[in-house]
Amino acid sequence: MAHSSPTAGPARTPPPPERWSAADAVNLGGLGLFSVALLVVSWRKWPDAVIDFGREVYVPWRLTQGAVLYRDVQLFYGPFSKYFNALIFKTLGVGLSSLIWVNLAIYAAILVLLYTLVRAGWGRLAALAAGVVFVGMFSFVELLPTGNFNFVLPYAHEATHGILLTLGLIVAVRSAVLRTTKGKILTAGLLAGLTVLVKPEFILAGAAVCVGGLALLALKARADSAAPPWPRWTALFLLGGIAPMLVATGLFWFWAGVPLRNALHFANNAWVTIFTYPSMAGEPIQKYALGNDAVSANFLHELLWGGAAVGLACAVGWGCRRFAQSEKSTAAGLGIFLGAAVLALGYAVPWVKIGAVLPGLLLLAAVLEALKIRQNRWENSAWPAGVTRVLLWLAGAALLARMPLNPRIYDYGFFQAPLAAAIGVATLLEAAPEYFRLEDRSRKIHQAFFLAVLVLCTGSILLTSQHWYALKTLAVGTGDDRFWAYEKSTETSGTIVEFSRQYLANDPGAHTLLVLPEGSTINYLTRLPATTPEYLLVPELMEGGRAQAMLERLRAHPPDRVVLVSRQMRDFGLDWFGESPGHGALLIDFVKNNYQMVYHEGHDPLDPDHDGLAIYARRPGPPPAGR
Repeated sequence: MAHSSPTAGPARTPPPPERWSAADAVNLGGLGLFSVALLVVSWRKWPDAVIDFGREVYVPWRLTQGAVLYRDVQLFYGPFSKYFNALIFKTLGVGLSSLIWVNLAIYAAILVLLYTLVRAGWGRLAALAAGVVFVGMFSFVELLPTGNFNFVLPYAHEATHGILLTLGLIVAVRSAVLRTTKGKILTAGLLAGLTVLVKPEFILAGAAVCVGGLALLALKARADSAAPPWPRWTALFLLGGIAPMLVATGLFWFWAGVPLRNALHFANNAWVTIFTYPSMAGEPIQKYALGNDAVSANFLHELLWGGAAVGLACAVGWGCRRFAQSEKSTAAGLGIFLGAAVLALGYAVPWVKIGAVLPGLLLLAAVLEALKIRQNRWENSAWPAGVTRVLLWLAGAALLARMPLNPRIYDYGFFQAPLAAAIGVATLLEAAPEYFRLEDRSRKIHQAFFLAVLVLCTGSILLTSQHWYALKTLAVGTGDDRFWAYEKSTETSGTIVEFSRQYLANDPGAHTLLVLPEGSTINYLTRLPATTPEYLLVPELMEGGRAQAMLERLRAHPPDRVVLVSRQMRDFGLDWFGESPGHGALLIDFVKNNYQMVYHEGHDPLDPDHDGLAIYARRPGPPPAGR
């Protein structure tokens, strides 16, 4: 694509190299060794004992037993990940190791794709630094007492599968823009269609990438004065895009025997759920996730930190520019300033909350890219790099939009923020020095400063993570299902799950099990299925008459055992589970009227301020026992 060269403006830098070399192999090898080191430190400490993760093993296990997703077992998300993991269990055996090794292979693919895309957009140094940040800050760390937010055993495999699909889609759309063929258009459509089967965040990210690709194709056609076969390309893309949904619908309809209308619903559950549970957006945990629990304060916080990051990038760039033009005294002053700045940042910045700078860095990246386009610096050699930057920016911004007023690297940020972080790293190391026309030594000083900042940030994150991992010394489960949780003195969920497992493993009358309000990890570890589709009883799943419907199903198919566990419910706007008929009271009454307690540990599980465990058996059953 040809453009005229500007007579003035920021200095040009050579486009990122197309060919791979030994340097890339060394970089990826180093990232691999870094990943292995963090895996060793965190080995089998990734899941949370009670919250969310149980779904990730219980649901695929149930599917291997013949259950049908959505009909026999509930799920918020699309069908792809749970059936994929069920296939893993069928192929490699039911156990955590099966998921761990497959997920590590998926993670390796994600890391290579991320490195490849950042390298294609900004160069090797930016790709290596972005890879270090991705491995050290997002991949295997634990920054909160709750586990699950990692790429090995995540709270939802839709998150990690979705990242892989999104990066693959960027590669496919980029390739189609650079050299359009029918196969590439079809491949892009297929990958976009697969994002519809995972999670809403990736539907948005996939749509952003596809719209961006369409705009870039139009720009390319305009510059080349060509007339692309838009009808044929559109038909091929739509064919690929609709194919995954049609296949999923057909499998539910023909293979599972689900009515066609329900099968169509099931195949599109990832986005239909948004309208099925509209009250979810009003829950405290969702308001916190979006940041609209305190709009003004969160916006000012984001503006302050984002502005500070952009200001620092500009100040360092300007200082390095002056250094390139001035006497040695300026060099001494610059060195003192940068050294003091690094020390001040290391002391003053709460690095765990560094996600607040990401919107500002995304905005800076967009402004710098817009200046390049305005100055006609997307000539032939720079066109592939520019396409890559635009597509990666669109995906990163779309994923970060899930936390618009509370951007963060912890909890859901582990998959919603890493693309934005990679763009931010590349902007600081390559785009900003290019804008300030830094060359040779001044450019290296600029890059060295921000590399030091990234080392500080990543090191602080790893120290925080190690603090939490060091507290996980309690073995939960046995054999291939064993993982490590907190001791009772730190947090009780691991103890609750392990005591439940041990009791039920020696209970000959236990063949089916209901855990209230959440604890499908116990179902999985004991291999005891629930008798109803529900296994997570949070408020939105109990509203609109659903509590009464579940009660009727329990009356028709009562489980042999019921486990009542402590589960903090204030995130959902409740003081405790069972506080009202619509939020568990009917189920608690059913249990107390039809079951007798056979085991007790700790406090009343319904006490919102203390933790406990109670196991009930259907009457008639063994005499009450326990502690």
